Amino acid sequence: MVTGNHLGGMQSQHPEPILVGRVVGGSGNLMTTLDTLTLGDTATIVAVVGADAPLLRAMGLREGMNVTVKRTGEPRIVGVGNIRLGLGRGVSGNIKVQN
Repeated sequence: MVTGNHLGGMQSQHPEPILVGRVVGGSGNLMTTLDTLTLGDTATIVAVVGADAPLLRAMGLREGMNVTVKRTGEPRIVGVGNIRLGLGRGVSGNIKVQN
């Protein structure tokens, strides 16, 4: 938590903002989704959401794993460990990553 100004003798608290997007030309650590990464990008999976989440986790797309984009387009080919998976845009949009 980030502590704000004193207001009437009480301290207000404001949560840190969550930034979503892609940093160009910087060293980010921003959270985004797998469908926004470009060819060759590597990121760490921070959340897998949606109806397909249990299946995706069973295939190796679990929180804490590094994922690399091997091909963009439809389907998007990603590498996780020693496997390669083809993911549609809707599915890859449900995988939250941090790069």
